[in-house]
Amino acid sequence: MKTLRKILYMAMMAVTVCSCDVFPEYKSKCHIAEYEIVDSFCVMTNLNGDERAIDVAVGDIKGKVTYNPKPGADNSYFMETYSARYGDVNYTGKLRFYGPSGGVFDTEHAAFWPDPVHVFVTSDADFDEEHAAGTDLTDIIYWSGYSRYPFIKNGYKKAYGNIDEFPIRCKEDSIFAAYISNHPTSAFDCYTPTFKMLDAMGEEDWMLYGIHLVGWASRYVGTMTFAKEPTKSRVHHFTIRIKTHDGQEFHTECQGDWDNWGS
Repeated sequence: MKTLRKILYMAMMAVTVCSCDVFPEYKSKCHIAEYEIVDSFCVMTNLNGDERAIDVAVGDIKGKVTYNPKPGADNSYFMETYSARYGDVNYTGKLRFYGPSGGVFDTEHAAFWPDPVHVFVTSDADFDEEHAAGTDLTDIIYWSGYSRYPFIKNGYKKAYGNIDEFPIRCKEDSIFAAYISNHPTSAFDCYTPTFKMLDAMGEEDWMLYGIHLVGWASRYVGTMTFAKEPTKSRVHHFTIRIKTHDGQEFHTECQGDWDNWGS
């Protein structure tokens, strides 16, 4: 069975070879032109190099909200309800669409809604002396992912000057390596990597999270990588709780066996 990383790699390659020049362009006042409204999250275990990791993705969506590119269209609700949260109201670039009444084509111009603000990970078994069953594990889990928010906050400019400026731990992460190697430069300019301990993630770190690509991997949110091995039970049933900025709480679960990890 293919892992998410293999699917993600293939999806990136598909986006890389796709030409967008045949689609019409429209001036926009916002960089993010479509929001997919999240209905659930899902997780799966994977090996991140030799490290045990859990990949997080959006499961189901319950609708989309799209910027209307037609000249004279009233986008006030879109701008005030969605764009204003990120200060995304002064974009002067162009967006590519399927057509005057179609959906967004450019993957870097779509985002998920709502944003997480807190993520908690617990197990039904003792992990080590400091983490008994039911204890939050986010202080021993790294988070790696991407966000468009730093690009917007930086005046619609790259938050990093070039790939060489990425933190070394990001460049060593297999998700980042695949993205840097295979994603179109124009889209890469819009994304900024995040690599932090999960319990250190702040509200701005979670804004405009995730990557839109092709297929299931289009809803990739990020990867949780364990910083240490368990010294107690090596078999765990993990529960991941994701609280969002609009007051919702999502739950998802997965099984992790340190001696038989991965999908």
